[in-house]
Amino acid sequence: MKWVDPQTYDFLAFYLKGKRHQSMPRIVGIARKEGSLGFDAWTEETTRDITSEKSGKFRICLENTGKQKLKTQISFLLPRGTTIDNQPKKTISTKLEKEAHWELKFEVKPEFEVPPLSFWTILATCQLQIDKFSSTFPISAGFELDRPPMKRKK
Repeated sequence: MKWVDPQTYDFLAFYLKGKRHQSMPRIVGIARKEGSLGFDAWTEETTRDITSEKSGKFRICLENTGKQKLKTQISFLLPRGTTIDNQPKKTISTKLEKEAHWELKFEVKPEFEVPPLSFWTILATCQLQIDKFSSTFPISAGFELDRPPMKRKK
């Protein structure tokens, strides 16, 4: 989805992934341009499945498409019972000149409980705070939790 100002060509674009009743719909990328400032941000899942014994891996990718360096801070909104790089809270700060990538590990602890939802996708959501932009921008990586075997009715 993209919104463009027809006079300045400033824009905001969201890239979505997921299908209702299969995996949780989520924002996996954002692109923004405002005057001489601009960026693209997205997530890439390296692994798709996750268990309490097997972590999920993903990348956060940022590209500066504007003409100025961008001071960037990334924080995470994580479900209770999950961690990033074995930390319940993590923050990444950088001055983005061209592009940057971070490889991260998303872990589900044994005490994690699946919320009562119609799908088993667990999200690792990043909040991007970029100086000179007035709001934060969310992007998420999604991992499919292995489901316990279904009990058959007799």
